Amino acid sequence: MITEIQSAKYFGIKLFGEKMPFSQGFAVRSVMATIGGKLLQAGQVVAGGPDNGCYVYVKSVKGGRVAESIWFDDGFETASCKFINLGDGWQEKMEAGWVPIKDMAVENLGSFG
Repeated sequence: MITEIQSAKYFGIKLFGEKMPFSQGFAVRSVMATIGGKLLQAGQVVAGGPDNGCYVYVKSVKGGRVAESIWFDDGFETASCKFINLGDGWQEKMEAGWVPIKDMAVENLGSFG
């Protein structure tokens, strides 16, 4: 069983403004409907993401707890959460459950528009 992912991961994100592109906006609304709470920031992974589909970044607050998450959106099915940070470090969803990632970095590369 994997207890910690040793390889570093990097994701560069660009934040959306108030108006989001249609498909990414749909994905973000779907994520928020799934997790609840209030949306603080949303963006798209523009560096370090997959070759097919896209990763959507969501920062939200619920019950006073801030969470960051990265969701894979293939454009066909509901987005699925792949990475999460509940304030105690990033974790990746594996078959066995959530596994901590050593040295994961998420960098804000600015905004679209």
